[in-house]
Amino acid sequence: METNRHGMMMMSGRFATVFKANLPGNKEYALRVFTTHPGDKTSRYEEIAQHIKRNCLGTTANDSVFVDFNYFDRGIRNLMDGKWYPLVQMEWVRGKTMFAWLKDHCASNNKSKLNKATEDWIHLIKQLKGHDVAHGDLQHNNIMFNSADELKLVDYDGMCVPRLAGLDTLEYGVEPYQHPDRNSKTKLTTSLDDFSSIFIYVGLYALAQNPSLWKSFVLDTDYEKLLFRKEDLESPNNSELFAELERTAPDAYELSKRLSDLYNGPIEKVPVLDDFLFSWDPVYTALQKRNYREVDNLVQKAGSQKVPADLIQPIDNAQKRLAALEEVSAALQSKDERLITAAHRPQLLSNWPEADAVAGEINAAMKIPPIHQKLMPVANSGKWTQFSSQYDSHSKEIQGYPAGILAGELAKQQLVIDKCNQLLANLDTETKKPEPNFETLKQLDAELTRNGPHPEMPAELSRLVSAQIERGTRWADWSSLAALAINEETDQQLLSLWREDLFGQWSIAEAKRGQLDSAANRLDRLADLRSNKPPANGDLKSQEMFVELGDQLPVSYKHSMLPVLETTRIRIDSFHSIQHELKQDPINEVKLAKSWEQIVQHAGQHLVDSSDARRCSLANSRSPLIQALAKLPSPKSSRAQFDQGLVRVWDRSLLDECEQVTQYKIAFKQATTRLAFIKQLQAAVTADDEFGFVQLAADPTISKYDENDLDFLIESTPEFSAIRRQAEERHAQIHAIKSSVESGEPEKFLELYNENLINQYSDYFLSIEKQLHEFISEHVVGSVRLKKPPIGDPIIYMGGNIVVRWRWPDSREAEFLQSCSVGVCAGNRAVPNTPDSANFLAIQTIERDQYERGQGLNIPFLPNWDKAKLAVWGVISIGGKNYYTNRLLLGAIDIGKGK
Repeated sequence: METNRHGMMMMSGRFATVFKANLPGNKEYALRVFTTHPGDKTSRYEEIAQHIKRNCLGTTANDSVFVDFNYFDRGIRNLMDGKWYPLVQMEWVRGKTMFAWLKDHCASNNKSKLNKATEDWIHLIKQLKGHDVAHGDLQHNNIMFNSADELKLVDYDGMCVPRLAGLDTLEYGVEPYQHPDRNSKTKLTTSLDDFSSIFIYVGLYALAQNPSLWKSFVLDTDYEKLLFRKEDLESPNNSELFAELERTAPDAYELSKRLSDLYNGPIEKVPVLDDFLFSWDPVYTALQKRNYREVDNLVQKAGSQKVPADLIQPIDNAQKRLAALEEVSAALQSKDERLITAAHRPQLLSNWPEADAVAGEINAAMKIPPIHQKLMPVANSGKWTQFSSQYDSHSKEIQGYPAGILAGELAKQQLVIDKCNQLLANLDTETKKPEPNFETLKQLDAELTRNGPHPEMPAELSRLVSAQIERGTRWADWSSLAALAINEETDQQLLSLWREDLFGQWSIAEAKRGQLDSAANRLDRLADLRSNKPPANGDLKSQEMFVELGDQLPVSYKHSMLPVLETTRIRIDSFHSIQHELKQDPINEVKLAKSWEQIVQHAGQHLVDSSDARRCSLANSRSPLIQALAKLPSPKSSRAQFDQGLVRVWDRSLLDECEQVTQYKIAFKQATTRLAFIKQLQAAVTADDEFGFVQLAADPTISKYDENDLDFLIESTPEFSAIRRQAEERHAQIHAIKSSVESGEPEKFLELYNENLINQYSDYFLSIEKQLHEFISEHVVGSVRLKKPPIGDPIIYMGGNIVVRWRWPDSREAEFLQSCSVGVCAGNRAVPNTPDSANFLAIQTIERDQYERGQGLNIPFLPNWDKAKLAVWGVISIGGKNYYTNRLLLGAIDIGKGK
């Protein structure tokens, strides 16, 4: 083994190199990289890997003796030859080989761990057999103990799984772990491990019996295998190891002799480990002790071992006894005495310690069925006294098996009889009292019925109990009703539930007879009320008499005539209320309307004469308007909303003559005037007439409206207050500009000048148009002077183009000079005073920012421009009109310079 420069451990062999590597997930693996292709091992590795993953790995790492195993045919690429080589990936086991592990624990004489390892080895071999797998090369270096002392198998090259069975073996194993008959002709089979598993087991067992054997026969002799040598097995009589085993570990010696016999015999006779370990001697011992269960367990472990002839009949008898015990035990579990009696086999269950433990329970249970068969018909026929007598005579046997089903039925029946007898006695005592307690009787009777009924109950007692219970039941119903609030329905039920035959002359009921009479009296008065019900169109007197009759009943009394009585009362009250309101000065229209509405709703309008009815109808029309006026917002909080609501609600035909709303009449006229004016203001705003709406908004007519009122009333975007302020500010600016012209104040004009305002509101300046023109010409345009550039020529020739240059003025007036016009005039003509003349060969205007970006005006010139004159004028645009500064002559064009 060597370590490469990356720190990876590496072991090299003839055909492969093994690395220890950390893979993703921080798991350690052994990577076996083939240096030559393994040939037909490829398919074997794939089958082995699939079988282990599919069948042998448990849910956790400790569940299996196998470790995670993968085969990759194209696992790694050689950078030297570019070829892919196979790779075997096997989980790295942290621990020790069996050889190293045994060395440590034999040295410490740890028999406990050695014995456990021996048992674990049996379990490992069972796992292999259970998964139908043979490792093929079981020996000390392929068996590992991890940190938890758990056995793990590594190196699966020679493994046999079901799909490989019958192929040639490519591994022969290590001597003497393998039977000498294993050779190149041996085929893969799942029995390959039979001899090696026995070999390793016997070695482990011997060391567990005597750990010092390791030092004497392994360490001291530099033997690197597990205890036995080939020579020991071939000739045990001449073996020092066998002699030492016979002396210090006789059980291990016997196993070793059997191992030697297998080694020297044919390989076909080698058994599996479980069969090797089995012996019939414990069966004989168990039979002698009549431990038939142990006999059966040992027979199950025998597997395919042939049963000795003298054991066939005893084993059969033992198994029959066990079956008989299982059957009667199941019956005992059910606690059914009939099943226990049927399952009892005395010839099989006698003279046997395990069966003797339940013999007493069986005998107790078997006594119950005949007693049950005798007593239960007596109880079912109603002869309870006879049943109790016979039950007492058999009580000892019944109590001898209290958990039994039949015994339980008998005991339960006796409990029922005892309880019913007691209940019957209690009933008899209670019925003989002068005033039996109804609840007690009822409870005792219900309990007797639930537990019985008692078949031997006297008929007279039964009749008395029924009569007392009926009276108590009816009285409870009557009393519960009598406790309720009085009403018609309760009174009727009190009369119908009263049973004179049950309650008459009964002191408890007689004490309540007065309540019964009161109910009858109320129902009589109610009958009178019903017979005197007035017609719907009856006069006032008949209705008042009806109400007086109804008042004779208790105020809280609920009855069927209450709705009619209440309607009549409302009808009468509404009539009197109308008469009262009509006498008021002024009349409260809302109260009168409410009373009228009540009387109409209750069909009593016929009580009101026609003139009063007409007045009520008028009040009914005015009432909603008056109530709406009362809900208007306060003028102090919102005059606009008050005015709008007042005008919207006011109905002149109804309210102009209404005395109740006198305080609103002046406000209505003012609101009407203001809102009419607001319509004019809205029209001006809609027409975008700023002068119009500014003047209208300042009119005294709407002076009561504040800014919020106008915003509420006027529809505009943005709100009216905002556009009003903006318009007023603009108008103030326009007025100031106009005043500066009229008063001849150029400084102020230049300070206030706003070209957009003058252009937008040009109509406003029409009255001073001439004065404005002269003012701008004299005080604005006249002060602006263009000059030639201080450095260089004003005309620069660049091929077929010329660049014309001049100096823009820097005075405040020049701020209005945003463009200039350059004119080209024929050399034989005078240059005009303004650039709007037609006597130019060409005119071109340039903005100031364009001039500054181009550092002049670039003009392509024509051949006929030779000697043409160039002049420039400043252009000032005010009030939609252009004004020109004095011209500046820049020079003449020289075609020759351009060439």
